[in-house]
Amino acid sequence: MNILRTARNDSLILIFGYGVATVLASLLSLYSLIKNRRWPVILWLLSFLVPFFISGKFWYGGLFGRYSVLIALPLGIMYGLIKNKKAYYLFICVLFVSFLSTFLVYLKTPIPLIQNYLIDRAGIKEEDLLVLSDYQRPQIPLENGLYVNGVGDNKSEIEVKIKNALEIGKRVFITQQAVNFPYWQYDGQQIHIISKNNDGRAILNDFLDSHNIVGIASDIDFPLLSIYRIKKK
Repeated sequence: MNILRTARNDSLILIFGYGVATVLASLLSLYSLIKNRRWPVILWLLSFLVPFFISGKFWYGGLFGRYSVLIALPLGIMYGLIKNKKAYYLFICVLFVSFLSTFLVYLKTPIPLIQNYLIDRAGIKEEDLLVLSDYQRPQIPLENGLYVNGVGDNKSEIEVKIKNALEIGKRVFITQQAVNFPYWQYDGQQIHIISKNNDGRAILNDFLDSHNIVGIASDIDFPLLSIYRIKKK
């Protein structure tokens, strides 16, 4: 199971994180090194590659450490070892083109601002309770917020607090990100690549099925940021 998880995570990081062009260029460089028996260089590169592939078994919020392990030095050197000039310049051009989609996404309104706008539109007040995803904590730190992180007793604690709030007539709201957690989570302007999975297995799924969930605020362009109100059945 760990081997399969590692292979899946590493594949997602390589393809969606670096892009197909990067993977192809890296394989071409590695092939050239092996063909020319550049064993010292290969051994040096393995000191970066092996930790990268092993770390793929772990799930955590940010992948920036894993990205930098390869981007910081090894990939640049591997690209520089491509002797065919046409192939070299082709891959450089493809890299710039493949980056354009990410660049354009980050020119749009920041996701936290859209989520805050929907929170305001839902009419949520300080005395209300709002359940959010742990991914939203850094950008939306609220005193009346509960953050789903799935660590330890977090799930049961949140469920108890929601039940207690409903018992005393307190209004309880929840973001779509919290409903889906740990799946389909925004990491910056894009969905975290490892969180693209089955939201039917979300942490609060069974609990929410036992309650009425009413849509309060949404944006047609950002359905994963919708706001709901939780009510007793």
